Amino acid sequence: MTDTSNSSSGKSAGFMSEYMSDLKSQDINSFLQQNQPVYDKSAPSKSPQTPAPNMTSSSQTSHTTNAGSSTPSPDTSTHARTSERQPFTSQSPLGSHPLPSAHAVHQKQAIHSAAMDNCTELNMELTDCLLGRAGTWWDRASMCMKAKERFGKCCRLNTEFLQEKGFAREGNTPEQDQAILDYADDATQKVMKDE
Repeated sequence: MTDTSNSSSGKSAGFMSEYMSDLKSQDINSFLQQNQPVYDKSAPSKSPQTPAPNMTSSSQTSHTTNAGSSTPSPDTSTHARTSERQPFTSQSPLGSHPLPSAHAVHQKQAIHSAAMDNCTELNMELTDCLLGRAGTWWDRASMCMKAKERFGKCCRLNTEFLQEKGFAREGNTPEQDQAILDYADDATQKVMKDE
């Protein structure tokens, strides 16, 4: 048993030492020339390349590497012109909406928070149902679907009423916002009782 493990470790040690000695003996430039990928120039390219209209002789020149092979130098003038034509904008190229202002974000958060505050009782009913403290066995078996629907409807209606009346708009006083909040709560309660 020890003979086989020694022979296998001897093989792996011999293989690695041979590989390392071969690697050291090779010149790095010859290694790179041998292992350089070859591209098929006859295949059509996926993105069309448009030639630059006024190519200078410096962009068409080539430079030589240490091994003596010549490779074309990259054309940086085309890239520079492309970046000059397309300045950075905050909007996406598809024409989406601009970024919202800080106050618009604050207003949206305030409306969401106020709607949740107006629907606190229904939120507590849903929580009690989900935890098994209230409701029938059928309510718990249906994952409290009726309580979820009532709570969702309350939040949606409150949000609509608060947006309609301009809750947390710039320039609103705290008294105006409180009046809008009370109106949204009363209007939501009325709609929910009618159904």
